[in-house]
Amino acid sequence: MPYFKTFLCFDVEQFADATEELELSRAIGVNHPITWRIRTNAPTRYIVNPAYGVTVRLVKNRFHPSHKLILQAMRTPPKCDERTAWKHENAKNAACVQTIRLGLSTMLMNIDYTENVSSDVSVTFAPHCYQLYCGCLEREELSSSQSVDSLQSVMAQSSTIGIDRIRELENLLAMLNADKQQIQKNAAQGMTLKKVLHKALDARRSTLIALKGRLIEMKKQTRRWKEELLESEAELENFQRSRKEYFVQQCSVS
Repeated sequence: MPYFKTFLCFDVEQFADATEELELSRAIGVNHPITWRIRTNAPTRYIVNPAYGVTVRLVKNRFHPSHKLILQAMRTPPKCDERTAWKHENAKNAACVQTIRLGLSTMLMNIDYTENVSSDVSVTFAPHCYQLYCGCLEREELSSSQSVDSLQSVMAQSSTIGIDRIRELENLLAMLNADKQQIQKNAAQGMTLKKVLHKALDARRSTLIALKGRLIEMKKQTRRWKEELLESEAELENFQRSRKEYFVQQCSVS
């Protein structure tokens, strides 16, 4: 089976445990039962929840570059279920197991600052994650008219004819197609970056709401403690006053 690699980029700056979601689907034409599992060298750091999609949670946001996550899937062997399938001899055959190695990384930038990032500032994640650049599409759009003028100038200055002219135009067309593919790739990367940033900002908003709720509860608790402290101080003063009066009476009697 083929070998794939994908990336999980954890936002470790948030208040709660960072999570990433995986989307698993069958290949077209595959109708037989499939068994899959996720293996890791850090079982106490990652929690995988397959209840709704596949969610990978980084416990306490404690990440290390040596952490590994590997997703494996294979056709369920006859007379086996999801618990016994990986004990079958097919699990030891690399040709029968599809392996997806998950590249792990964390965001090194301050997400709270991204709303004010200018279009000419590059946004770079950790080495094992994507490197996406804000503003590249905008710069392409701003310079498109200049590119058209330059292209027309190059074509006008060309003196080749015949087959050489055809080859020149073919090379120019290949260059333009390569530029088009690069722009499409930049657009796809920009959309991916947008989704990542929106998810991180949503996590920040949820964290803010949780912290505000905790602040309100702590203010209420502090108010209760203050009232209890005032009551205790009043009781202590009454006790000390009563004790002082008692000693004064004892001294008067003697």
